[in-house]
Amino acid sequence: METILVLGGTAEAVTKTQELIGENTNHNIIYSLAGRTTGQPKLDCKIRIGGFGGVDGLIKFITENNVTKIIDATHPYALQISKNARAASNKKNITYNSILRAEWEKQDGDNWVNVSSTLEAAKTIPNMSRVFLALGKQYIDVFQTRTDCYFVIRMVDNPEVELGFKSHKLLTGRPSTSIEEEITLLRENEIQIIICRNSGGEQSYRKIIAARELNIPVIMINRPD
Repeated sequence: METILVLGGTAEAVTKTQELIGENTNHNIIYSLAGRTTGQPKLDCKIRIGGFGGVDGLIKFITENNVTKIIDATHPYALQISKNARAASNKKNITYNSILRAEWEKQDGDNWVNVSSTLEAAKTIPNMSRVFLALGKQYIDVFQTRTDCYFVIRMVDNPEVELGFKSHKLLTGRPSTSIEEEITLLRENEIQIIICRNSGGEQSYRKIIAARELNIPVIMINRPD
């Protein structure tokens, strides 16, 4: 029997886990979530939530649970867990597989400004802009220094603490499944520029299509090496 640890948090991770469950084998599958957002996928396997405690903590988990394979299907920007998973797999001499969704590619009509970090993105915003900020809550603090701008911030869950923006509007929930709804959101909030990461994936891409339709510039934070 193989014990497969799926490092999840993405649609690709859920799909792969469902495939493994559907194979009707003797695999023992553990689906792991960091726990940064609420809600769990409905999967017929063990679901684990929380961090491991670095490489040593992950090695301990692998040993205690007799893990024989890791499938890393975390978010493309979740660098640390991927580095830890590779290191732990090497030390335990077990299989490490990575599922990485494709990047978005710039299309005709897109107006992208590519930057390498959130700090560079914050510095790139034109003065006095109305900004749609589509980033996780752990990435937005740097934008609080731009007190000249108005931010419309969308995140999956309500933040645990009050946001420190001078002028902002908070929207909670996942991106809309409708391009028309994304267009309406941008229009109603008079958005002049969007800031996001090149995460890839279909659902998050709808705001990019909406920006193209409305000729709104996008500050695109490139994927790290």
